[in-house]
Amino acid sequence: MDFWTDEKGKTKPRWSGGLDENWQSEWQYYGSSPLALAAMQYRAIMQTCKKEQTALKNNQYLEVNYEKFIDEPKRVMEQILRFSELESSSKIDSFLEAHQYINGNQKYLDRMSQEESEMIEQIIGPWK
Repeated sequence: MDFWTDEKGKTKPRWSGGLDENWQSEWQYYGSSPLALAAMQYRAIMQTCKKEQTALKNNQYLEVNYEKFIDEPKRVMEQILRFSELESSSKIDSFLEAHQYINGNQKYLDRMSQEESEMIEQIIGPWK
């Protein structure tokens, strides 16, 4: 991925202790692909978030979907404000209206081969 400007993120996880003990064998199964490692790390983050979410009450946790925010920033911001018990303001509205929101994921998806997309789907599965 482009955000790995140094080689470290392509050859080992970006943090220690973030993956299962058998992460290396899974990674080798996918040919030690940097893309596979990124997908494995994403899955680990999502699993941790889900685990932490279960320890909270519904009124203590709000899941915000990136794609929904891109599609409907004002509506999603209203949900965030309501959840946070904060009032809307004209500054927030102006800020949201002054910016264009483009799904940054698409540029990576467009560059992936069918084989890479299938590999990510296998790794991430329900965590996408």
